[in-house]
Amino acid sequence: MTWGVLLVLTIYALTRRKFTIYNEGRPYLTRYYFFGKWFRKVFNRNLFLHHFHMSDSREYHGHRWKTGWSLILWGGYKEYRVVGDCSYTARSGKVCPNHMSLKTRQVVVRTFRPLSINKLTSDDFHRTEMLDEKRGCITLFWAGPHKEGGWGFLRDDGTVELASERFKDRRDSLDDD
Repeated sequence: MTWGVLLVLTIYALTRRKFTIYNEGRPYLTRYYFFGKWFRKVFNRNLFLHHFHMSDSREYHGHRWKTGWSLILWGGYKEYRVVGDCSYTARSGKVCPNHMSLKTRQVVVRTFRPLSINKLTSDDFHRTEMLDEKRGCITLFWAGPHKEGGWGFLRDDGTVELASERFKDRRDSLDDD
């Protein structure tokens, strides 16, 4: 047994609760919580173990944290990240000059394997594709402070559909982090 497997098993054992997000009836991501809501309230940060069961959809999405760090423990993924500053779009919901349409959008593709670190900010829009869809990917994720205004999905015209609108009739997968 490798040290990586031992580390993952240890981390699983330390976690207190979990929440699974589904996509079209299939498990997409299981989040294992190291700490409860109290930790977020006191320190304005949190630590999770993420088990990605499948790739993202083709949509680019942002995150609710000002900064997050992901350490890949097992498996891996290709990340497709939109290049440019999306903070205008994220703040205003109006068309971003850098991402007016799919035709002008620039995307950088990076591969993350075990022991790689991926830094995400609230201005980043990305999607992931598992290197091995059957194995998935396990990451240790450090979530920084929440940003104001929520998070969402980058539309083809450069505007952002807020997750709070998309998920208004069901539980937002990130409400209780």
